[in-house]
Amino acid sequence: MAIVRGEKPEEHRAVEDLLRRAYGREDEARLLASLRGSPDFVPQMSVVADLDGILTGYALFMKAVVAAENENYASLALVLLTVLPEYKLSGVAERLIRHSVERGRGLGLRLIFVIGEPRYFSMFGFRKASDLGLEAEFEVSGGSLQVLPLQNDLPERINGKVRYSKSIQPG
Repeated sequence: MAIVRGEKPEEHRAVEDLLRRAYGREDEARLLASLRGSPDFVPQMSVVADLDGILTGYALFMKAVVAAENENYASLALVLLTVLPEYKLSGVAERLIRHSVERGRGLGLRLIFVIGEPRYFSMFGFRKASDLGLEAEFEVSGGSLQVLPLQNDLPERINGKVRYSKSIQPG
């Protein structure tokens, strides 16, 4: 079983190679290299799945902020979630997400956002962001913007805009 842990600086190239293998192209590796230079990069939220020295998966979360009427909420956005094809059904993605959620809580962050398949991410406690009165500053289809509260002190409805890092916003 793969161990999920923080990415080490000396593994940057190996993680970029993992992205190339997983996607069969350069785009995601280039994106990751540029995101590492962003002020919204959170090194503690760059995690790998390590199976006896072989990196089988990777997850990256970047800073996000919810701008609400009375308060701003320090948050995270899942930007990359990658598993090598030969490990796709082995639970690596699930372990990456669960580990990252606990890391986010440990950093005192309030919310995690993801744009993805609601049925999949609901397994981890994510729900439609609109249920909390939240929407992205850019267009997101259907109910694919989801949120996971990390702290118990959040109001039932927040009503605000999710501001993703400028380095990952579409358009």
